[in-house]
Amino acid sequence: MALLSLPLILGVAAVAAASEAIPPPEPTRTPFPSRTPVPAPSVTPTFLPTRTPTPTATPTPTASPTRPVAYTDWAREKFGPPWQVDCEDEQTWNGYKQGSWARDFCVPGLITYEAAWYESPQDFYGLMSSYAQGVMEAQMNYREIPDGKYLDGVALMSCADIGKTVWLRRPGEGWEGPFVAVDCSQLGHTYYHMVGMGLAVEVGYRTTLLWGARVLQRVDVHIGAGRPGAWDGPRLADWWVTNALEWELPK
Repeated sequence: MALLSLPLILGVAAVAAASEAIPPPEPTRTPFPSRTPVPAPSVTPTFLPTRTPTPTATPTPTASPTRPVAYTDWAREKFGPPWQVDCEDEQTWNGYKQGSWARDFCVPGLITYEAAWYESPQDFYGLMSSYAQGVMEAQMNYREIPDGKYLDGVALMSCADIGKTVWLRRPGEGWEGPFVAVDCSQLGHTYYHMVGMGLAVEVGYRTTLLWGARVLQRVDVHIGAGRPGAWDGPRLADWWVTNALEWELPK
């Protein structure tokens, strides 16, 4: 039996060990390709059209309250006093303002007592105004007018007519009454009532409810106990300035 030399034995052992230590190579794996990132699509913003702002409404300016048109003194030129009228000074004999309730009507002077206490024509016409509730009733009580005897009380312009029976006729209506005169125009108001307003009669609150009117531009008036028949009266204001107006001369 042949003996192997020591170097040969070590070489064989080394070859054997090397052959056992190296495992068979695994097959090379093909790497997966890297995924190219897909960018998210950018959202194109949709621009809404800009709304045209609604213009702010310009507020309508509040109209300043206007006072009623002043009464016209149509009688002064022909029937006025012989002096220079001045309603701005502190004198009354040469003119005075009636007041804001009368639209600052300028009365050109003082009238005589007789100009406010005159005998009225039996028939006439003019403006109708009215009293507040309770005023005419108080006058009827003061005059001791029995209830139920008259339809209502009225105020005529002349104080000489107090106590007289009165009939009234509205436009388009028949004669209504009887009424009774229980009041009259004050001395300082007579010129304004006649010339400024063209007033003929004032009725009570009860009549305003019955007629549904506080003011009428024309009412016919008859003074007398019985219901009138034929009637033909003047405008009271025209009659008054011609027949009754007198000025109180300064002393």
